Amino acid sequence: MQILNIRNDLEIVPIRGNVETRIKKIEEEQLDGIVLAAAGLKRLGLEALITDYFDTEDFVPAANQGILGVEILKKVFTKIC
Repeated sequence: MQILNIRNDLEIVPIRGNVETRIKKIEEEQLDGIVLAAAGLKRLGLEALITDYFDTEDFVPAANQGILGVEILKKVFTKIC
């Protein structure tokens, strides 16, 4: 819904699979583009594929993503101490 608030001319279609599969589907299904997490693309060394970023003023990140970071940090910190 957030994307449609920014660009109401888009047609949203579901795609599944890992990142590489989703990227292949751009050509296979003749999609104009896909939305993926920049962090995941960077982690996979695919940062060159990123053409744009959403402004956080227009597009609110997924809920609880920061919480995951806190939980992971806490677990790592506990193991170190």
